[in-house]
Amino acid sequence: MNLRETLINKNLPVHEQLMFCLLLTVMGGFFDAYTFVNCGGIFANAQTGNLIFVGIDLIEGNFGEVLHYSIPIFSFVVGVLVSKFIEYRYKELSIFKHIFMLLLIQMTALIIISIKHQFFGIDVRPIVISFICAIQYDGFRKVNNLVFASVFCTGNLRSMSEHLYKLVVLKKQESKTPLIIYSTVISVFLFGVIFVPTVLVMVENLSTSIIIFLIAFCMSFLGTSNKRLHTVGAIAMGVILFFSKPFVKFIYERGARDYHLTRLLVWAEPEKFSRDGGYQVIQGLYAIGSGSYFGKGLGQGMQKFFLPESQNDMIFAIIVEELGLFGAGLIMGAFVFLIYRMIKIAFSVKDPEGVYLVVGILIHLSLQVILNIAVVTGVLPNTGVSLPFISYGGTSILVLLGEMGIVLSVARSIKLDY
Repeated sequence: MNLRETLINKNLPVHEQLMFCLLLTVMGGFFDAYTFVNCGGIFANAQTGNLIFVGIDLIEGNFGEVLHYSIPIFSFVVGVLVSKFIEYRYKELSIFKHIFMLLLIQMTALIIISIKHQFFGIDVRPIVISFICAIQYDGFRKVNNLVFASVFCTGNLRSMSEHLYKLVVLKKQESKTPLIIYSTVISVFLFGVIFVPTVLVMVENLSTSIIIFLIAFCMSFLGTSNKRLHTVGAIAMGVILFFSKPFVKFIYERGARDYHLTRLLVWAEPEKFSRDGGYQVIQGLYAIGSGSYFGKGLGQGMQKFFLPESQNDMIFAIIVEELGLFGAGLIMGAFVFLIYRMIKIAFSVKDPEGVYLVVGILIHLSLQVILNIAVVTGVLPNTGVSLPFISYGGTSILVLLGEMGIVLSVARSIKLDY
């Protein structure tokens, strides 16, 4: 059995195929690490750890902490009961509908806590996530006809060790595939754990995460023959962006408060939230509006003395103020020419590796230019993305020049016909 058949075995139901189970395992590791880091040392999956903490706190008389660790245990039990209720109450459902119902419950719960995780002063994240993990553990227990757990790794470690012994000591070759599967599951669980600090960094630096996601999305779109999933994803992103303004206003009126939500509110109504970040957007629009066709003259603009980050994120507004639409058109024309030349290089290179290198850098540069200009003109919410080659920042210039060097290196491999 080759790698593709191992990952996607069409003879098995979707929920027992390795690829599907690996996705669940990533989430299992992520959930456990997330609640431990963000919810006072609670384990979402490893209820043994929570039981140990309950015992220790009982001995020490910390009854408040006993309750703290007991609630997710109780939530885990409720999750298993709900899963069993669905299994026995709706026996007539097909396996696909049964799995769909379980996944729908999990996704609905996650969406709720992503919008608001405090109810009556109680952080419900460990409660909801423990409930989700219980459903996941009880509903998805097989991978490639092997018993496994997607939410913790004790049983997986035991099974991996057993098959390692059979393969190495007893020379049983049939244990090779199970050994690879269990090793992969454990590694993916660990990746989910490592993913937590990565996500936390991305939450704090949303602009970088948006660019990384869009680069990955575009590169995977170019690298696959089946474009349907990416097309649906692009349409979904467009629909989300279209309805984001009314949705943001709706959840704000319901009491939701968040740093990123404030950014979206500033984008939706900058005049109303001028004290919470709208000041920068409004001053940027003033600068653009006062530039007219040919601007006030280089160095003659006044808005740079009032506009926050005028040398960085909002540099394009100052360019329009001092050089007008004519100067802004020249800058945009220069970027268009640079992008055009990179596209021509990508089409001229025969080596696939070189093509993907150039296309990746092309996408990065294009996204930065589009996002920066769209933010300055108020088309998109503020993301903190700099304008390539122009915004202040030595590290940014070094990285961009390095990328241009890679493109030129790839271009040298092009054989010219004289």
